[in-house]
Amino acid sequence: WKGGLPPSGARAAMSHTASLSGSKRIWEALFRQTGAIQVHSLEELLDTASALYHLPPQTDPRVGVVCGGGGISVASSDACHRAGLVLASLSPETHQHLASILAPSGTSAANPVDAGSPYLPAALLRDILMTLGASGDVGSIIIDRIALSARMRQILESAEDEEMEGDHLLTQLPVELQRRWGIPVIVVLREGGDLPPALEWEAERRRLRGYYQQRGIPVYPTAERAMRALGQAIAYFRYRDRAKA
Repeated sequence: WKGGLPPSGARAAMSHTASLSGSKRIWEALFRQTGAIQVHSLEELLDTASALYHLPPQTDPRVGVVCGGGGISVASSDACHRAGLVLASLSPETHQHLASILAPSGTSAANPVDAGSPYLPAALLRDILMTLGASGDVGSIIIDRIALSARMRQILESAEDEEMEGDHLLTQLPVELQRRWGIPVIVVLREGGDLPPALEWEAERRRLRGYYQQRGIPVYPTAERAMRALGQAIAYFRYRDRAKA
């Protein structure tokens, strides 16, 4: 993270570390030639470091997105493009199988795979994830807007304590997916924001985040940040492979 490269930042640096600001062109050339990852904020630095720390090396830019509604297809496509990633096209076989297990309306078997609801039975979510993992169509998978525990559903719906069928397996599915197919998996757990039970939501989000990070799966609060970090990591590993050639 090199501050003071734009003109306004360079002027601000004059009162602090002017001798360290330097030429924008020289610094960017240094980044390109050494493979250093340039970031533009502390947030982006931490996000990228998390991706490099948790994810297995990957150079395939094709991304599969599994989401629970929300009409995020266009936003996901835009975020992929900005991050240097590709929203993968699914094969007819993969598309056909996904269409056969999803509800006939309010869903999409294309990529992003829209399951129609954040509240999925563990068996259905497992079928979706394993179908993508086995397809060969994607190099990584991002799971967004899916309630990965019964507690999340209870908070969102203000429901009484209840048992969700297969809940003990639901949280484990992203871990199983990554271990079985060896591809990067990223989970998006959105922050509570203005939700009335924000404190309960944040406690559950942090619990799940810790669970996944301990098992090699980075967690981000938005798909935009997840894709940006994944794009940075993939660009680095592609540079490293070229440098070895």
